[in-house]
Amino acid sequence: MRVSILSDPFGPWPFAVEAAVSNVEPNNKTASDNDASRDLQASSRLTIDAIIAVSEIVESMHHTIATLGLTPQAAEQRQTRGISRLVYRSIRSTTQWVGKQLDKPLAKLGQLIDAQDRSPQRERLVSILNGVLGDHLEARDSPLAIRMQWRQQGEAVDETALAAQLDANQGRMLLMIHGLCMNDHLWQQETHNHGLALAEALGMTPVYLFYNTGRHISDNGQQLNEMLGTLSSQMMVPLQLQIVSHSMGGLVARSAAYYGKKHSADWLASLQKIAFLGTPHHGALLEKGGNLVDTVLPKSPYSAPFARLAKLRSCGITDLRYGHITEHDWSSTDRFQFNLDQRLSVPLTSGVECYAVAAVCSERSSFRTEQIVGDGLVTLNSALGRHRLPKYDLAFPSSGCWIAQPCGHNGLLSSRSVYAQLLQWFNS
Repeated sequence: MRVSILSDPFGPWPFAVEAAVSNVEPNNKTASDNDASRDLQASSRLTIDAIIAVSEIVESMHHTIATLGLTPQAAEQRQTRGISRLVYRSIRSTTQWVGKQLDKPLAKLGQLIDAQDRSPQRERLVSILNGVLGDHLEARDSPLAIRMQWRQQGEAVDETALAAQLDANQGRMLLMIHGLCMNDHLWQQETHNHGLALAEALGMTPVYLFYNTGRHISDNGQQLNEMLGTLSSQMMVPLQLQIVSHSMGGLVARSAAYYGKKHSADWLASLQKIAFLGTPHHGALLEKGGNLVDTVLPKSPYSAPFARLAKLRSCGITDLRYGHITEHDWSSTDRFQFNLDQRLSVPLTSGVECYAVAAVCSERSSFRTEQIVGDGLVTLNSALGRHRLPKYDLAFPSSGCWIAQPCGHNGLLSSRSVYAQLLQWFNS
């Protein structure tokens, strides 16, 4: 019997796409500078990766069903055999081939699209994608992977220009750091922006950090430490730094301070105050639940293939299980295996005034609302840095703790009561 395995199922259509766009007058941007081109190519590659991953899951399920009643040795193999295996391999290889052939025509096609470069809607979608798959995007050198940068009014600002701004304002910098799957635009809630309002009231220069929240928190912390060092070295006057952070952003700030201290960074002496809004200092219950799924699904041969789906979440998300802020916290373990809390004990930065804001969704306080529901993502104790083990307890002063109630996790960004409390602390 002769079997033909999908030798060219798509025919010449990738080349037809290229031919169709090759003679059309592009805009003035080159393919490498065009957001639409980068988005199309990156989306294509991500789709290719998804198709391949799904085919592997389907093949694994196919094998599980096909090996019912066979020996344990045969059942342990994940791949099918014979013609079935050839079909699955053909699907994967053909998909990869199509992806490579599409890059060039998609680059040209992107030049024809009148895209709204860096629109808030696009950046919202890209920010979510980076939160979920940011480590994968970075590993693949995807154009969709966010590069850490300083921002003002939604636009990137280079260190030289920022240093000049700060020099003109006595070095007074208010740094705003967003959380998981978010970006700098989301500090703007209707007509209110904590950063702009605080900066105006305090006479400071507002600066927003934009970063890939799917990377390890420690990687972002190390990079922020380096960027602050470079910025302060370019200034003519001493830096005076105060930080407002939301959710994961607080862990990134603590990580940067940790690495700044470890490497004796000059900028750390300029850090005066940090406010943490809904920061999961000791982790989030949702990620702990995700780790339980990682542990349970592989136990059955029928659910094991779907364990791969649970493992699609990024390094940034799995760091939120216990609040990892150093490389030591995760480097010696498999992040999807069940592990007990083995973090380094990292206290709050000495000499820096630190404040913690927690939120509780319910108007009524109870163990369930505070320690299970919390703000919907972070429990009360985690947000306030409280821990039953003294080595992990962050010991915020009582005057530096405040609870917003009723308020949800993202409601912390728009709450005028939260703003009033921040202003009181930062004015003191």
